[in-house]
Amino acid sequence: MGQRGSKALTVLFLLIIAVITGALFLNYQDLARRTLIDNRQALGSFAQADMLDEATVVAGFESALDESKVAEGERLEDKYGYSFQDTRQQQNLQRFLFRMVLILSISGLLLLVIWWISRKQQKTLESNLLLLSERFEEEKRRNAVLLERRKSEEENVKAVITDITHQLKTPIASLKMSLEIAGSDSFSIEERQQFFMQGSNQIDKLDLMLDSMAKLSQLEAELISIEPTAFSLKELVTQVVSSLIMKALNKDIEIEVDIEADHLIIADRKWTTEAVSNILENAIKYSPKRTAVTVRGTILPSYALIEVMDEGPGIPKEEVNLIYRRFYRGKNATVLENEGSGVGLYLARKIIEEQGGIIMMKDCQPQGANFQLTIPLALNINTTVIKS
Repeated sequence: MGQRGSKALTVLFLLIIAVITGALFLNYQDLARRTLIDNRQALGSFAQADMLDEATVVAGFESALDESKVAEGERLEDKYGYSFQDTRQQQNLQRFLFRMVLILSISGLLLLVIWWISRKQQKTLESNLLLLSERFEEEKRRNAVLLERRKSEEENVKAVITDITHQLKTPIASLKMSLEIAGSDSFSIEERQQFFMQGSNQIDKLDLMLDSMAKLSQLEAELISIEPTAFSLKELVTQVVSSLIMKALNKDIEIEVDIEADHLIIADRKWTTEAVSNILENAIKYSPKRTAVTVRGTILPSYALIEVMDEGPGIPKEEVNLIYRRFYRGKNATVLENEGSGVGLYLARKIIEEQGGIIMMKDCQPQGANFQLTIPLALNINTTVIKS
């Protein structure tokens, strides 16, 4: 019940009490007036009777209204100073009025109690309604977020399936053709051996691609958590270079390491090594033979800066914002026929950004690319500067 309904009920209740009180009061006044007239008529009857007996007394009270008898009774009241409107009648009237006031007071008190209870119930209902409304809005927003997340996940799954299908289609088709030719008698032994080697290369490419996809899916699905620990910047660079030194030697590429000062960094050792390795591996892959790749480490106020600089063809400006996309491979990758899964830079950026760092690319002069990434320093450890 609203506030207007409560006011209307209160007014109606008071109006009913007022009507009942007025009706009872008017009825009492009419009863008192009629009693007075009857008494005067009886007194007039007694005065006119020759003898006063029981029948005359009864007849005087039960006879019909006779104006002459009433007037006679009123004359006798005036003559002898007697009045039927005595103190007893006043007392009866006072008692009646007292009862009416008591009834009205009790009724008003009951009305206040009823109003207080209804008001309390109204506030409780309004509070519950507000609470339910807030919960409804909260659930509505939550469902909207879940629905949006579900749509995003569905679109992401579709995109991943499309990308995987596209990436696997080419090497599988090439592998199939190579195996068919390698098993055919229409070609010489040398040609069949050559296609057999091509098939083996395609298998290696598929293995590399599936390994990269497995790492990427695990990281995106949060099946692998980033667990930062404090370790040496020099130790990180040394481990990365050691894992790729043979690939560099096979292309007669020299890896130069330049670390001005060592420092403890705070990062996940395994995944940070994976990220820096992907960047260095790309630099080796796209660098011409008999060139150099430089890995430089610099200490900034809050971060360690790692730079990987090569002497390759560089990255066109129109592709700078595209190279971090999943499964994206630039024009140079196609022209140079370099094998790759197209997820190395995407995975590296995700790992670095998950740990509060950034990764970006700058052009080298006169040619080449300079990939820069930052890793937070372990500033909360007392001894952070490590002397060689």
